[in-house]
Amino acid sequence: MTQLVYDGSFEGLLTALFEAVEYRFDAPKIIENHHYQEELFSKVHQVITQENKAQRILTFFEKKLSKSGMSKLIKLYLYEDSRKNQLFLELLNKCIHTESKAIFNDIVDNTILEILQIEKKVIRESHRMKAFVRFQQMENGYYFAEIEPDFDVLPLIKHFFVKRYADQPWMILDVKRQYAMNYNTKEVIFLYFTPEQLSVMAELKNQLHTSEKAYQRLWKSYFEKTNIQERKNTKLHLQHLPKRYWKYLTEKN
Repeated sequence: MTQLVYDGSFEGLLTALFEAVEYRFDAPKIIENHHYQEELFSKVHQVITQENKAQRILTFFEKKLSKSGMSKLIKLYLYEDSRKNQLFLELLNKCIHTESKAIFNDIVDNTILEILQIEKKVIRESHRMKAFVRFQQMENGYYFAEIEPDFDVLPLIKHFFVKRYADQPWMILDVKRQYAMNYNTKEVIFLYFTPEQLSVMAELKNQLHTSEKAYQRLWKSYFEKTNIQERKNTKLHLQHLPKRYWKYLTEKN
């Protein structure tokens, strides 16, 4: 077995896929460098991200898959589980040996079925983030929100928030992945932070606009008044709003 170790980026993964085919490794296993562990009797191939190789694999996928298929590919990458690397490799092999673009119609195939299940999970998480984001207005007028989704869904919810809050500057920070989506009313920029920068942001986020605390009290009051105890169904409530999302909800704090 040969372990192909890459930098964790999308381009790095595509480069690893290219080199798995290029060098015809025996039983290749693709793994991110931060997950790499030395294994007995396995060889290691260090992948250096190369844009030209990544682009060739991406172009190949675009030729072999439909637009819907490419969308599934992106969601598979955003899934982040280490299993995704092997699924990418298995899918590449299927694309090489299949003429049809309708690869994802073969739902009896274990690889295809697993990718389709992953797509559903990622889409469900992106829909939850659209519903569970709670903005706070800061002193500088910016609207700021924090999230910790199970998967890397910021790229999937970008257009939703740009369309919904087109005339307001806002930032959504993925605390778990230490990067944010920043909108200045003209364009979206993805910002990546160091732990030190996140510590500074943790202090700044408490500097709320003068009206923000009043709005939060009003919203909590509304939430409490409309919560009829006789109709309370905790089990159903947790199904729709799992506790792991409560941390950043105004009405739960």
